Amino acid sequence: SNKNESPKTIGSEDEISNGENTKNAEVFWEEHEEWSMNVLSKPLTVTIKDPMQAERSFTNPNPPVMYLVVAEPLGTKVRRRYSDFEWLKDIMQSRYVGMMVPPLPEKKVGATQKFVQSRMRGLNMFMARLLEESISED
Repeated sequence: SNKNESPKTIGSEDEISNGENTKNAEVFWEEHEEWSMNVLSKPLTVTIKDPMQAERSFTNPNPPVMYLVVAEPLGTKVRRRYSDFEWLKDIMQSRYVGMMVPPLPEKKVGATQKFVQSRMRGLNMFMARLLEESISED
């Protein structure tokens, strides 16, 4: 390869003129449209479940509880800690002034299993109410 050659970028003239890339783009948009119709036609639900806490250690005597957050019909799964829900609540309140942002359940360090389960139910109620409020604002 010649050092003076400029690197090819996505969408360069060489790629655009290539018939195979045009076909790939058409297939992508057809599949995207089909995916959109399937996914966006169903209501969004978010479920918080499977609380997990990392092992306690000298450097981390109170590791946070991480909850599995599942968004359907998107099929996305991610682990989040309580502070991530606090961040979401703060963002929603600052960006959507006047929107009724539901309260979060209590925060507690060194919580019992019973408390973690109760908080998980509260986080599920928070997300359900937040989604209801968001949809009704449209």
